[in-house]
This record gives sequence, C-alpha cells and structure tokens, in this order.
Amino acid sequence: MSITLNTLGLPADLVWTDRYDWTPVVQSLARTEAGVLVREESLLQKGRPITLEGGDDHGWASGELVALLHALQLPANADPMLLVYHGQELQVAWRRDGAAPMSARPVRGAVSNPGAGELFVLALRFIEI
Repeated sequence: MSITLNTLGLPADLVWTDRYDWTPVVQSLARTEAGVLVREESLLQKGRPITLEGGDDHGWASGELVALLHALQLPANADPMLLVYHGQELQVAWRRDGAAPMSARPVRGAVSNPGAGELFVLALRFIEI
C-alpha cells in the first residue's frame, strides 16, 4: 500500500498516530435550576485531526520532498488536498491550531546546509474537511 498527498508520493511507512484518538460525537452537559442534568450529543461532520509521523527508523523523506511539502503549506485557505492513506481517501487541509503543520528534522542530526538528498524524519498535521 502507499500514501499520497495530491500527486506527491509520501513515505509508505508514515504512521497515523492519532487515528483512534478522535471521536465524531460531541457532548454538552448542563444542569437546570432545579438540578436536573441536561445532556446533548451530536455528530460532527468533519474536523478529524490526521497526524502522520515518521520515527528514528521509519517515515524518512528526502530533502526534495520536504521542500515540496513545505511549499504546499504556504498558501492560506488553499483548496482541499486529497490524502490517500493505504487506500483510504480523505479530503484534508493543513492543521494550524498551535503546532506547525509540518516538521522535518534531519536523520543525521544537525546539518548546517542539508541538500535535496538529505533524509528527514517527517511529521505532517492535517485536518479532515
């Protein structure tokens, strides 16, 4: 199986780390003046966070791919992107809610001037839209 973002091939061994941390059900609890519990639940339509991460021994990307991904995240309010994660198709946008939408650190540690062939541990943060 493979992982792609639009037409870019991503490392096939990136791990979807928060796949089961999200629930589409939201709940609101309140009490009336008489002390009665009022519980409301509804189903979210979209908004699932999707974090794809590499590690010390997997999910490595070339400097060339990192540069392409970095350029993809720059336009604000860009069109949705198609993420295909091992056959599952998801419409996504970059997630910008505190952490950077993408991070990449050189596999070899600090490198003063990494080239296109340098390998990076990759983390990509999306939200399903």
